[in-house]
Amino acid sequence: INTLFTSNGQTPFTSLGFGLGTSRFAREIQKAILTIRIKGLGSEHRTAIFPKLIFTLKRGLNLEEGTPNYDIKQLALECATKRMYPDVLSYDK
Repeated sequence: INTLFTSNGQTPFTSLGFGLGTSRFAREIQKAILTIRIKGLGSEHRTAIFPKLIFTLKRGLNLEEGTPNYDIKQLALECATKRMYPDVLSYDK
């Protein structure tokens, strides 16, 4: 996505929501998304703007310690402190 451009030279505005998947593959994909975003783009490790990442918080799933995706939430928080993304969406509100 970061190598694509519209006819006027802009990067397409895309969003990717995640955080709710608990299957083995869903968890691996979520971890990969965050790990790649933490590393940054290219040799200069720049922060990618797109796709915009939106991590969903949900009680009983990833909000509290001991829930299935708590480790992914912690990785999302690490990513947010280093890259200012992902944005966070509260499922319960």
